[in-house]
Amino acid sequence: MSALRSTPCFLAPLESNMSKVNYFKSSRGATLVESVVAIGLAAVVVTAIVGSVVTSLASSTSAKSRTTATRYAEEGIESARLTRDSLSWSSFFGLVNSSVYHVGSDFKLTTSTDTNISSLYTRAISLANISNPPGSNDKVQVTVTVTWNDRGKTETVTLVSYLTKWAP
Repeated sequence: MSALRSTPCFLAPLESNMSKVNYFKSSRGATLVESVVAIGLAAVVVTAIVGSVVTSLASSTSAKSRTTATRYAEEGIESARLTRDSLSWSSFFGLVNSSVYHVGSDFKLTTSTDTNISSLYTRAISLANISNPPGSNDKVQVTVTVTWNDRGKTETVTLVSYLTKWAP
């Protein structure tokens, strides 16, 4: 049987070792390529996760700002209601004009600076006669607009309410 072998038996161990060396050389190259691909894939996944977190935080901040602005607008409507309740209807209805009102330190409407709002937000309160029939002077529309700057963009919340003539 040894005559049928193409490789002499003393070279057989060397040939066997050579094939292992060639296998490891090609395996190392493949491992390097696989590592580079894996690192690239991991970088893409991490970038996507970081982008999602940043977008989520920005949305959360915007939602918080909008909620605060809505509360300031509600406070403006309550200020108009308090002013109506503390004056006679004719005195309150006398405030209906082109003036822009603010919330004063006593939480009633005033034409001076709004003292109950932060420096980040501005609030304007307007009153309009929407009585029907005209001249009955029994219904006032209160419009409160709050504006603020959110990442370089001006945002606005507007609330509208209606106050009618009634006696407490």
